[in-house]
Amino acid sequence: MQEVKRNRARASYKKYNCPVVNLSLLMRDEMEKYLCGDGIHLRKEGHKLFTEKLFKVMEELLLKNGHSSNIDLTDNRQYK
Repeated sequence: MQEVKRNRARASYKKYNCPVVNLSLLMRDEMEKYLCGDGIHLRKEGHKLFTEKLFKVMEELLLKNGHSSNIDLTDNRQYK
């Protein structure tokens, strides 16, 4: 059932040309680093990875649509 839902979501993203942050793909080599023991919830490092990738996608969309980007993606003090 989950795979059916994933496939529907992927088809919708593709149809409407929506960017996707595929965390499973990004975390696949170090799942234990990014996920809690339950295999679902993100650890601190997982949230950091997701935030960095999400902000990168948002910045690209802003620039693509003619907006300036004043987002400082290097300021990650809260993760230190």
